[in-house]
Amino acid sequence: MSRGVRVEKHKWDRRVSAVDEQAHLVEAEATRLAWYVPAGSERAHPAAGTTEVVAHDELWLTVTDEWWVLCVEADGDDVESLVLHAAVPVEGQAPDRIEWIDLDLDLEVRGGELSLEDEEQFHRHAATMSYPRDVIRGAWAGISRMAPRYTMGEWPFDGWLQQELARARESAPPRSPADPPASSQAGDAGSTPGS
Repeated sequence: MSRGVRVEKHKWDRRVSAVDEQAHLVEAEATRLAWYVPAGSERAHPAAGTTEVVAHDELWLTVTDEWWVLCVEADGDDVESLVLHAAVPVEGQAPDRIEWIDLDLDLEVRGGELSLEDEEQFHRHAATMSYPRDVIRGAWAGISRMAPRYTMGEWPFDGWLQQELARARESAPPRSPADPPASSQAGDAGSTPGS
């Protein structure tokens, strides 16, 4: 069975923008970190003072020394979307906590269509939050290294994500009878995974 973990998404200025208390660590090896957030979980947005209900199962993945965090949103066996977040490389974590820094720039895949999202916000935050040059370069490099992998069907876009998602669902603790069924939940309109 997977282990419960608290996941905090921060902005460069250290503001906490999202918190998942119901995440489950599914892989933590020397180079990879993956966690699962089941549909129906609550995601707090402390900076905005809001909470959303996660609409689809989510599998999150990052790799040591890489400038990205990937979110796969799935409904049943179908992948609904992929959101590749430019992010500061995730470093050593506490056993019950994952913290990562989102850099606002996202590559999204929805319905087979690729789009670069939040570029204006990235440029604005790079200026207002004083991103160092290596952080700006890292954000762009993370996105540009992963986009060809998606196009060519290379890891993790080679079926690994779907296999890992199935494994995560099997190893996650069963939902409590008090929890409403995931199919009856809806997330905030217009939100992207972990936004």
